[in-house]
Amino acid sequence: MTEVGTHSYANQTVTPKPRLWIGAVILLLLWSIRTAAELLFPGRMERFLTLIYAPVVGFLATLIWWVGFGRFSRFNRIWVPVYFFVCLGLFWFLKHPSTKLVFAYYVLLSLVTFWLIFTLLFGRDQSSRFLSRGLLVGFIVILGAWCLCRFEGLNGAANVELAWRWGQTAEQRFMAGLRNDANGATPGAALISASSGDFTGFRGAFRDGRISGQNIRTDWDKTPPKQIWKHRIGPGWGSMAVIGDRLYTQEQRAEKEAVVCYSAETGKQIWIHEDGTRFDEEIAGAGPRATPTFDDGKIYAFGAKGILNCLDAATGSVIWTRNISKEFEVEPQMWGFCASPLVTHGLVTVITGKPGKSVAAFNAKTGQPAWAVGDGWSYGSTHFAKIDGVELIITITADGMFANDPTTGKAIWDYKWSMPTGANRVVQPAILDGNDLLIGGAFGVGTRRIHFSRNGEKWNTGDLWTTRKFNPYYNDFVIHNGHLYGFDNTVFACVNLDKGVGKWRSHDYGAGQVLLLADQDVLIIAAETGEVALVDAKPDAHHEIGRFQAIEGKTWNHPVVAHGKLFVRNGTEIAAYDVRK
Repeated sequence: MTEVGTHSYANQTVTPKPRLWIGAVILLLLWSIRTAAELLFPGRMERFLTLIYAPVVGFLATLIWWVGFGRFSRFNRIWVPVYFFVCLGLFWFLKHPSTKLVFAYYVLLSLVTFWLIFTLLFGRDQSSRFLSRGLLVGFIVILGAWCLCRFEGLNGAANVELAWRWGQTAEQRFMAGLRNDANGATPGAALISASSGDFTGFRGAFRDGRISGQNIRTDWDKTPPKQIWKHRIGPGWGSMAVIGDRLYTQEQRAEKEAVVCYSAETGKQIWIHEDGTRFDEEIAGAGPRATPTFDDGKIYAFGAKGILNCLDAATGSVIWTRNISKEFEVEPQMWGFCASPLVTHGLVTVITGKPGKSVAAFNAKTGQPAWAVGDGWSYGSTHFAKIDGVELIITITADGMFANDPTTGKAIWDYKWSMPTGANRVVQPAILDGNDLLIGGAFGVGTRRIHFSRNGEKWNTGDLWTTRKFNPYYNDFVIHNGHLYGFDNTVFACVNLDKGVGKWRSHDYGAGQVLLLADQDVLIIAAETGEVALVDAKPDAHHEIGRFQAIEGKTWNHPVVAHGKLFVRNGTEIAAYDVRK
């Protein structure tokens, strides 16, 4: 007998050939499953889970084959796994902290793929030390390369964005060049009040992304909008409120979360309010998620760590503040507190996520608690609506949506339509024809039109249609002339509202956001790439009038049009463009 894996017959040693075909099968299955997930489940939870777990299963299958069924030499069977785990341990110690989130997604995938391919090419001689040495060198090179990278998050298609780990982040570049032109309240500033043409908060006054009574220039194909101003901004994924010549938004500035008032005319800072807190997560990045709300001379802003501020819109002075996280004893979930404050009936409401008190209302003038009700976490915002003549505050959750009386918080109805485990709803509901609601969800859940009716205190619901072919995630949609226009994950689509049938689809904008100018039948689409496109809001076909590069970087923030200006921002830049007709 010789070394394990060989046999002696009549003084002649026969060495069995390695079972390379098993490795080939593992490699084929690994990439076939990944490719199938990309094609069959775009934008769905199944795709995401497959991309995470397929490399893990592929690694385990490779390890079992290598040690138990590959017929490799004892040296290779023992030392190649040892090399692998030693290199992995060194990588885990030396890597940039952010790359832990892409370990299974890409790091493990690249290691397993290399292991299999190299073995298929050079593993026929099972006793060769070249095989083990080549794999060791490959492991070192691959993991060394990953150690040089910094994870910058995912885009809307869940593809990884990387940068060199020694380079400055966009936030660091912003902070390095930051000048505090104003440092708080401006004594003697005039009272700020709303007027026609203002944009008072998240997706406009009715949170529907619809603008009426304003017209813009639409000859973008010949003359794109002219830049008025542009500059860097701290990270944040909220939008903007524009009141007269002032613009309000939220951003992260190092270890401080800021509500900032800029001049809408020049882009210069007028005042800033800062709280000593920071929210950060690796996939989307740092910064607040919500949009400030203007009402009655005040700015209401909800931070990603749960600080709710009421500020004087003219000076930035604090009128009152509440720490929702501490008061309700809840920690922000994965994406932080995201609800843009809703002000109605003299109360301001936000989503806390506290069981039994998931929606909380406070007196808009004093900040005193009014009521807290409901169950379920949400990354959306409370929504005011009138259904069958009854005024309601509607909240979307992973379990569906529920409605409450705006004044008392009394539960009115609770509609169940659950998301997959671990997923949540983000986009706002839409009100149709006074008695119907449209809600959606990502990861294959789809979109549904529901009819509501009541008989006294009793409410009845009827599902009119459900389509699995329109799955909005964090990209809101708009309603116009019997059709829906919005993002099915990363595909912009038009859907007929009578039956839920798709009319057309466009792959041109990534995971962007949309704004409707109803009087002109046009859509302003802020593409994920920072481009802005003007598109006809017509169901017969997708027709883009024109587009231009407005800002640089990943753009998930909602655009704003106010007083003849187009405002766009993302986590790195903010800009204003002249769109006056």
